[in-house]
Amino acid sequence: MNDVSLLFFIKRTKSGKREAKAPLYLKLSQSALSVEISTGIAICPTLWDVKNKKILGSSKEVEEQNDHLSVIRVEIRKVIKKLQKNGQQLSPQLIKKTYKSEHDLENHLAVTLIDIFDDFLVRQEKRVGKTFAPRSYDYFVLAKSFLVKYLAHLNKPNILPVNFTSKIAMDMQYWLLSDKRGQATVNKIMQHVRKVLKHAVVLEVILFNPMEALDLRIKPTFNLTSLEKSELDVLEAAEITNNKIRCMADLYIFQAHTGLCYIDTQTFDAKKDLKTVDGMLCIEKLREKNRFRKTKPDTFVPVDEKAYEILVKYDFVLPKTSISNYRLNLFKIAKDVLHTDKHITSHTGRKTFGNISINHHKIPLEITSIMLGHSSPEITFKMYARPKETTILHAMEGLKLVHRNG
Repeated sequence: MNDVSLLFFIKRTKSGKREAKAPLYLKLSQSALSVEISTGIAICPTLWDVKNKKILGSSKEVEEQNDHLSVIRVEIRKVIKKLQKNGQQLSPQLIKKTYKSEHDLENHLAVTLIDIFDDFLVRQEKRVGKTFAPRSYDYFVLAKSFLVKYLAHLNKPNILPVNFTSKIAMDMQYWLLSDKRGQATVNKIMQHVRKVLKHAVVLEVILFNPMEALDLRIKPTFNLTSLEKSELDVLEAAEITNNKIRCMADLYIFQAHTGLCYIDTQTFDAKKDLKTVDGMLCIEKLREKNRFRKTKPDTFVPVDEKAYEILVKYDFVLPKTSISNYRLNLFKIAKDVLHTDKHITSHTGRKTFGNISINHHKIPLEITSIMLGHSSPEITFKMYARPKETTILHAMEGLKLVHRNG
């Protein structure tokens, strides 16, 4: 901080009585120069913890006073950082003058973390349906409800952003997990809280995001697999008498032949999404995932005979189902129809399309990436379809390779 030190201290009254309240000041020092800034707080000197620089006690009033001191400390550091950025020569007098001009300590209102969350929601609500997905907004509202419950659990409903430490964030993770929630769900909630804290940084309420270092990546608890061409053939040929399961099987087969994800099958509109290009029927659809993003790669995939057969069967209106019901029926299909222990989900049909396109039909990775609606072939290669050894050998047939028996 360029040799500028900050020190909170008690300015004792002339009476010298230990029980008498004394004002609490902040002293800014640099070499022989120093200035004092009133905090607007007066306490009994015996309640001041000199070592930890805070007021002793556990009452709500004491907690708010300590939060207020934290705000002052952060605001002073922000002023120093601002002056340094502007190339100005630091001095206690200049820091105090700048601080006093920007902040009125007499009427200072501490902005709580929930206040920041509310401000974030107000701003995002204006973007809903334009550049912000309604379901994303709803998830922020859900994340706020969990945050409110957790802060109530800590008995800190009015905690300031500056006091929401990395440790408190980690403890919130464990608290959410203790209520029988999955790790992926908990991490998603925490990701939304982290974005709100990032908003607090942008507003210059805090200097850095305390959750920045937390690993909140959503890691699958199982290996996302795909069906082989032979397994897909078995599913297509299977005689399924249960009409409900037959519909779910057809929906999965349609995914495996078009690469559409679950939500895109549910919003599929034949009138808008089917196009004729050079005499060939194709699906050209904006992915729901990208509807509210700046980059909007479309899914473009020719319709093969099996996919067209399913469209005709259902009069060009694909079966509608909830994601939970779809997953449940896919589990039954994997067990009772395919007799496999593979973890078949609503997304493996899309991965099956990528796998079969590259390794069976020998479609180049770049083309497969476009059909899947990915923004980059790297995503396709990393998450969906890696060329198998036989595909690599087939691609290198023109080279003089060494053959070996056995």
